[in-house]
Amino acid sequence: MNKLVASAVVGGTALVLGVLPVVSAAAATVAPTTSAPSATPAHPALPTMPSSPTHNPTGHGHKPSTGGHKSGGHRTTTGHHTGGHTSGGGVTSHKPSPHKPKPPAHLPSGTIHIPSNPPTRIIGGKNAAHAPWAAQVQWDGIGFECSGAVVAPQWVLTAQHCVNPSGMTVLVGSPRLGEGTAVAVDGKKLDPAGDMALLHLAQPVTVPVAKLADADPEVGSVNDIYGWGKTGPNSGPSPTLKTATVRVTGVDCTDAQHGKAICSTGIDGTAFNGDSGGAEMADGVEVGVCSTGDDAGKSQYASVAASRDWLRQTAEV
Repeated sequence: MNKLVASAVVGGTALVLGVLPVVSAAAATVAPTTSAPSATPAHPALPTMPSSPTHNPTGHGHKPSTGGHKSGGHRTTTGHHTGGHTSGGGVTSHKPSPHKPKPPAHLPSGTIHIPSNPPTRIIGGKNAAHAPWAAQVQWDGIGFECSGAVVAPQWVLTAQHCVNPSGMTVLVGSPRLGEGTAVAVDGKKLDPAGDMALLHLAQPVTVPVAKLADADPEVGSVNDIYGWGKTGPNSGPSPTLKTATVRVTGVDCTDAQHGKAICSTGIDGTAFNGDSGGAEMADGVEVGVCSTGDDAGKSQYASVAASRDWLRQTAEV
């Protein structure tokens, strides 16, 4: 599996764009992550295509060969995530073994696998009409890394693999990439049981907050995913927040941190690099956090219900 970061749902497509170093669970201090599974975002349900490697949706592409961040994409060699940096654009490709993530060579922000002839069907979705709780997660000195959601005036929920051991900033209040109110992150809490993290903001924000689910969605139900992830294999993050619809295929899957996850298949789009950390919404309530996905349009979102007690104890939501 690869980590997805609800990347600008590339026209509804999202690849787990990056596995970032994991912060020690339940601690505010971040430590390098151990190997993280890789997966790619779900793609629209279209003609069956041959099985291919999974990726993680973070927003950047990190090239291990150069070891440097590329504006436009940060990719890790651990799998595909939906997160991603926006300062440039290069994307690194690799073939992670399903359920056996390779340890990152350095701080990864999002690894994604790009097939030699990527199917255009992974692109889909549309611009989000209304998601005032959506948040852009940035790495200081790098730029956009992942997507997220404001769940309380001073808390943003995102994926654990999107956490930067160094400085982070969150942008809220605008669907446009790089715009909105910037607030520094002064605390990071990692979910001990799944691919989730709560970012504490130095100052409270006044945007509407996302409601959190107490139960997983029904198998077969249709949900919406959100993110600023890439809109194609060679694009940078989406210039505006995107959304796509997916169908839930299971609620007993595994996320990038081996926690419980919701499995979905894209209907009109799927998660891509940069979508990691983005929300999966069921009837206006957040049920999942983008973690991993694959080239077949399947995605795994960390289950909000499975970590509900931790979320209440940490952010009082």
